[in-house]
Amino acid sequence: MDSASLRETIRTMDAHYRQNGPGEIFGCDLFKQAFYPIRYARIARFIRKRLQPKTGQVLDIGCATGGLLAALQQQAPQKQYLGSDISGVAVSYAQQSLPHAHFFQGGFPDLPLAPEQLEGVICLEVMGHLTDPQRQAAILEISRLLQPDGWLCFSVKINYRGNGLDEERARALLAAHFEIVDHLYYHNTLLQRFHRPTQRLQNRAKALRLRMETLAAQLRGTQPMPATLSPQRQRMNRLFATPLGRPLFGVLLWLTKGWHRGLFWWLCWLPLGRGITWLESLLPLSHEGIVLFAHKKTVAAPPA
Repeated sequence: MDSASLRETIRTMDAHYRQNGPGEIFGCDLFKQAFYPIRYARIARFIRKRLQPKTGQVLDIGCATGGLLAALQQQAPQKQYLGSDISGVAVSYAQQSLPHAHFFQGGFPDLPLAPEQLEGVICLEVMGHLTDPQRQAAILEISRLLQPDGWLCFSVKINYRGNGLDEERARALLAAHFEIVDHLYYHNTLLQRFHRPTQRLQNRAKALRLRMETLAAQLRGTQPMPATLSPQRQRMNRLFATPLGRPLFGVLLWLTKGWHRGLFWWLCWLPLGRGITWLESLLPLSHEGIVLFAHKKTVAAPPA
């Protein structure tokens, strides 16, 4: 990725995180509210079973808003966690949500850390954004930052055409500097099917709620009325301004908010999001990606 492409990517990612915010709860996104928390918890458990009880620094490269580090911090609170991302907005959100961790803006090859500083490195779905020479340089940089007994948790999307990697190439990429000791497959085939229709439904509910809240502010006089109104809108405003219309509007506004919030909780937190993810774990679906856990290879000392 050249400098111009990198700057454009940073602008795009910053805009994405500004639009979504660190903790947006309306406009349900099954990936954000159900899929990723479950995946992060699963990966955190996968890492936890391989960790030593000692203290040490763990870096998540491409940490986004820190979701995985938050899950890992619950599993292994004795570690010191660091996170880096090319998006400064994402880094600021991550720092807000995990004040005891340390986050900085940056990526390959500009990681301002000392050689052999880290016990472990997490690098999930980052290599797909790099060219082959950049991937080789990134793995070398990770090896440089790790202690002699350090570890790497590494993942790629193996069925995604855009990243130029499959499981075999991912394993080969690590082979020179790491010994793979465990792996974990993941998938989201069913969730992708449900994601868009539920997102459209939530967007409609959110748009209606915003229109009703705007109208409420206009009726209270805290926002100006539009200069021109349709005859239907004028009749509706007159109705809602009457003594009988005001409580009617209050009920409609309450129902609109309840519909919006209800869709969020039922679609995301209760049966649909978590139920789909659980069902995917039982079905023989094609894998979307693989997580590899590897130990840094020991370099033999030169003969005296």
